[in-house]
Amino acid sequence: MKIMIGTVLFLCAAAFPYAGTSPEAFLAQIPAVPGNCCGIIEKEKNSFKKSVSDLDEKMEKEFRERNRECKAYMEKNREAIASKMITLPDGVDVKEKKNKKMTKEEKKAMAEKMMREYGLSPDDPKRLKGMTKEERIEWAETYVSGADKKLKDDQKHQEARKGARENLGLLQEQQALLAKINNRMAGFDNKFKDLERMADALEKKELEPLRKKLASYGEIRTSKEQELRAMQDGKQLDAAKQRYCETMSPRYRALLAEYLAAVKACLPDYKRLEVITARIQMGLDKPIEAADGLMTIEPLRKYLDLLGDVYKFDLLNRQ
Repeated sequence: MKIMIGTVLFLCAAAFPYAGTSPEAFLAQIPAVPGNCCGIIEKEKNSFKKSVSDLDEKMEKEFRERNRECKAYMEKNREAIASKMITLPDGVDVKEKKNKKMTKEEKKAMAEKMMREYGLSPDDPKRLKGMTKEERIEWAETYVSGADKKLKDDQKHQEARKGARENLGLLQEQQALLAKINNRMAGFDNKFKDLERMADALEKKELEPLRKKLASYGEIRTSKEQELRAMQDGKQLDAAKQRYCETMSPRYRALLAEYLAAVKACLPDYKRLEVITARIQMGLDKPIEAADGLMTIEPLRKYLDLLGDVYKFDLLNRQ
């Protein structure tokens, strides 16, 4: 989730040329979960793991390139972006503000502009200093009454209020979507940990006694009888490994399917989050192409990481 929240910061909007792979296209490339994960030869396991690893590398490269494109866009268009985020004082050129702090004159001009917008004059603060407490209260009541009327008649102010309400609604929707995604995905770490604990307990109970018994014979067998007992115990260990795999692997495959289904269910939420973030941060209608689908890459890579371990309970090591 941390990476996902960090990714939100790069989601901006507008037309920006980028030929990326969509989340749906990546989904179509993910190898299917093997139907049988027990007693598989190592060559077949390695081939499957390589296919998963290759796709993960492709997605990791795509993630880096998309982030680079987003950063390049933001750098290239930072003046245009800034102009949509703040209102500069009259007479101040955006280009002149690049790599430059505001002068005292510019700060004064901005302050005076803000005061004018709220019905104040530059002399009002000076007059207030010489007033009594009662005079200040009377002045404030008069000012508020006049300011309310002025703001109600001010079209720009009304438009700003409307925009603020819309942004508040978008922020609330953004938080709701993040909570929805977190609630849907949060329990999986514990589910996989619980499965690992179950596997460790089963291995300790069913496999460790047989391993210790085999180790007690030593590397050199002193009689045919001892050799025969070792062979029988070795077969028992292999059978126990098979049972162990047949117990744990179906549970792991079921959890993989549950995780992937949850990621797929989140796709519309990720897409909406990208749009909302673009609207809030850039004032535009949709993410740039490099950011479109960017948030989905990380959970898909997490699934690939889990998928690569699908043979982890097959301990037979058949060649």
